[in-house]
Amino acid sequence: MLFLPGTRRGSKLSIVLLLFCIGVLVLLPDTHPFAKSFPLGNNTYIPGTNLNSPDNKTRYSRNILLSPAYADSLVAVYINKCYDLEQVYAKNTEVSIWKSFMTLCEQIESLADNVTRSDFTMIEKDRILLQFQKFYTLAIKICYQANDVSRLFHYIELSRLLHDPEMNFAATTISLDRLQHELLKKRQQFLSYFEDGDCIYALYLNGKDNTCKRIDFPGYLDTVRQFNALCSDRQLLNANYFNYARIAYLLYQKLIAPVNVNPGNLMISPGKHFIPFDALTTDREGGDFLLYHFAISYTHSATRQFLIPEHSSIGDIDFLGIAPEFYSSNVALPRLFGAVKSLQKIEDCFANAAILSQQTASRKSFLRSMGNCSVLHIYSHAGVHSTQPVLFLHDNPVYMDDINLAKQNRLQLIFLAGCETAVAGIGNGIENYSLADKFVYAGVPSTIATLWQVENKAVYTISETFYRLLKLGVPRNQALQQAKIEFVKKRIKANQLPYFWASVILFGDTTPLTSTPAKQNMFSFAAILNIGLFAFSRRLVHNAGNR
Repeated sequence: MLFLPGTRRGSKLSIVLLLFCIGVLVLLPDTHPFAKSFPLGNNTYIPGTNLNSPDNKTRYSRNILLSPAYADSLVAVYINKCYDLEQVYAKNTEVSIWKSFMTLCEQIESLADNVTRSDFTMIEKDRILLQFQKFYTLAIKICYQANDVSRLFHYIELSRLLHDPEMNFAATTISLDRLQHELLKKRQQFLSYFEDGDCIYALYLNGKDNTCKRIDFPGYLDTVRQFNALCSDRQLLNANYFNYARIAYLLYQKLIAPVNVNPGNLMISPGKHFIPFDALTTDREGGDFLLYHFAISYTHSATRQFLIPEHSSIGDIDFLGIAPEFYSSNVALPRLFGAVKSLQKIEDCFANAAILSQQTASRKSFLRSMGNCSVLHIYSHAGVHSTQPVLFLHDNPVYMDDINLAKQNRLQLIFLAGCETAVAGIGNGIENYSLADKFVYAGVPSTIATLWQVENKAVYTISETFYRLLKLGVPRNQALQQAKIEFVKKRIKANQLPYFWASVILFGDTTPLTSTPAKQNMFSFAAILNIGLFAFSRRLVHNAGNR
């Protein structure tokens, strides 16, 4: 029987249906499990199952109607429940409480998944998803108490993906087993930090073992700020080297020593506040830098580093160097003396190279050519301008929004040898990410950038040595490490100051640079000889530092 809205029975039924819908909406946050939709694959995480199980291929899906306001309210409800369970678990670590927390985690992750897949505006999504940082902090804290390293690593990775514009919460995080397999294959070590105020969680992994430490570090943020301020100011560092040595040793004792990292290749996924780790010291005098012990590289997340497909093609040009050297009246910046001469030295390391200098180093030429070469090296003024990073070419500046590598990107390596190219702008939006982030998130395998204003001659020397070693087949992280060590070893005492060399850092891939078979045959013997000399020189520098 059909009841029309205009009839008495139809009106009563409408009221009943309306009340039923309201009741469902009110009760939904407490009763709805928010079954989720995660991608298939060996690394799929479904709470309540084995994270690393190869049989973990179940897919759940349900369309859920959400509004931004409703999503906000659900986030608040779930995070408050997390706080309640965290307080209970701190006093009582029964398995039932842990299972309740895992069920709650499933609901929260599913909510975040649905927000990610929704048609909300980007601003609405960012605002809602950033609230989940509170959840990650609680989840990591409880996983550490439960000694569940797999889930702890999972939530650290998810916290990283929140800030990755090319990935999102629904992306599959790499599993602990898969990561350790990759580390073993690449002879790499991995160290990830998560900051919770004055408490830092340090997770160390190699191909076989893992270690997780909770580090209580009162005054951590102030210590990091003091350290970075000293490193980035030549005069301040020179006048206060004793204070620098004290802080560098303290940071080493707190962040590195507790996890017993072995000398060699070390990839670091830093916390919120970046530290140039190779400028830390193992002695109180400030002479035995970590530079002498570790070939350090950085990554935003292990998921981005090891799950993103590798580039299968190389550019039409092996090497493209860009150096405006002097600028037009539109830009009016100081001349970069020696930049073109340095590029000409680097050019000799490649069979097919090109240089854009003076007027040819224009904004238009840069944007047209940057995606069609294997290696791109830029000597130019750069910095943060009007709240966002900017790169200055001969005639006009290049901003973040101007760079688009989606259509044509054959870059294997980019070296942004300007000032502060690894420094982000003011704000949380994508347009405020650093210039280095722009290329990292675009999928460029390796990005080298700077943390503060660099000294031109120092960067020229380090760059030239770096490419000479790449030509010999040395891995990228070791080539940068040795280039810095050779710079420090020069008979110029000032060169030892981290101000000159610690600013230059490497993100991403550390393998030897891809080259043609002919080149590989030509340099294979030289590569073996150079790696042996490198190990010997590092031992000499280490012994000298100890003396």
